[in-house]
Amino acid sequence: MNSNLRGKRFLSSVDIASSDDNSESSLASTEKPTPCTDSAIQLSSGRRICKGCYKDLFDGRYMYCNGYYAGSTKTDCDWSGGTGCTFPNERKVSPAECQQKYEDEPGCKYFTTYFGSICNLHFMDT
Repeated sequence: MNSNLRGKRFLSSVDIASSDDNSESSLASTEKPTPCTDSAIQLSSGRRICKGCYKDLFDGRYMYCNGYYAGSTKTDCDWSGGTGCTFPNERKVSPAECQQKYEDEPGCKYFTTYFGSICNLHFMDT
């Protein structure tokens, strides 16, 4: 096992969009239990999202990394970015690229991918 991965968990290729058979979307993981299953938020659309601090590569900012959520490994940003917590957005990140970014990002505990091109790096212990 890569020493950079020790202690890290991740969701691989999370499918947030509903599948063709109209079944409810779910969070898929390579480990049991999934990192955010207990803390996932159910949206009215039927989608589930992980709550807490994350790096939104699509939007180019850290979200909810102000210390509000217990277990956050990053707490020095505003609720939606702020000074020093924004960066050039990346609108097309493959799941493999997302995994590499997760492996290279200090404090990142797991990652999620959506629609094969959106990547979020999560900074939550729970």
